[in-house]
Amino acid sequence: MFPGPSSGNGAQRIRGGNGSGRLRQTRNAKSETQDPTNGIRCRPESVGTLIGNPESRLESRCYNGAPEAPLSVKVKICGITNLEDALVVRDAGADYVGCVIDCPRSPRSVSARQARVLFDVGAAVPVAVVVSPPAGDLERIESTSRCAVVQLSGDETPGWIQEHRRLLGSEVWKTVHLSGQVGAQEFAEAVAQVEAYLSAGVNRVLLDRSKGAGGSKQYGGTGESPDWEACARLRQATGASVVLAGGLGPETVAEAVRLVRPYAVDVSSGVEASPGRKNAAAVERFIAAARDG
Repeated sequence: MFPGPSSGNGAQRIRGGNGSGRLRQTRNAKSETQDPTNGIRCRPESVGTLIGNPESRLESRCYNGAPEAPLSVKVKICGITNLEDALVVRDAGADYVGCVIDCPRSPRSVSARQARVLFDVGAAVPVAVVVSPPAGDLERIESTSRCAVVQLSGDETPGWIQEHRRLLGSEVWKTVHLSGQVGAQEFAEAVAQVEAYLSAGVNRVLLDRSKGAGGSKQYGGTGESPDWEACARLRQATGASVVLAGGLGPETVAEAVRLVRPYAVDVSSGVEASPGRKNAAAVERFIAAARDG
C-alpha cells in the first residue's frame, strides 16, 4: 500500500546532497555560460538555476569546444516500485532515482502518485520515466509526481518533443536505442537523431538497447548493452551529455565508464533480485564501482 502524497505547492524540487534546494527554470536563454563544476562550455536552452544547495544543480547540456574535465560520473537507479527499495537507493547515495510511470507492459510500472511517494523518501534527483505518453499526460505526470527530470523512453519524435518541451519545468532526457554492434549507417542515423533531439530542447541523451519490435518492443530493462565504442563516438560527435544504460551491473559498469565517459550511468535490472525488486548489496556495489571507475 502506498500512503497518500504529502501536500505541497507543486514547485519543482531538486534532490541531491542534503536534499535542500529549489529549481527555478529559465527558458530561451541565448548566451553561453561557463559551468564552474567542470569547465565545459554549455548552451542553456533550458537551464535549471538552483536556489539553495549548489551541489544538486542540474547542469545544461554541453558540447565540444573545451578539453574534457576529469570524470565524476553520476548514478541513477531506475525502476523503483516499493518503499523498501526507495530506502535502499537513499541509503546507498544514488544521485538520481527513477520510476517508470504508467507503462503497463513494464513489471516496474507505478502510477504518478505512487512515484511521488517513492521520490519523497530520499534525496536523489527524481526522474519520471515515460514511454510514448498521450499528448495530455506529460504535464499531469510531471505535476503529480513532482519529478525534476522527465525521461522520454518511447517513440517520441523531435517535433513532438519541441511542441511539449515548452510546457515542462523539468529537465528532459531522451532515450536513443542502439544495437550491440553499430555499423556506419546506423551510426550516421544516430548522430542525426541525437542532434535533432538536442535542437528540440532535450538536455541529455540516454543510450540504451531495445528488444523486440512493434507491440512487443521492450524499451529498456533488457539486460543487454549497446555498442559502448559507438556510444563513446556518438558522445564525441554530437557533444551530447550522455547517460549510459543497458546491460550494466556491478561487474561491468567501471569498464563502461572508462570507455564511454558518460555524464551518468543508469541501471535497473542489473541490480535486481527479481523484476521490480532491488538487491541492496548489488545497488551498493554498483554505485561504488561506477564512482571508482
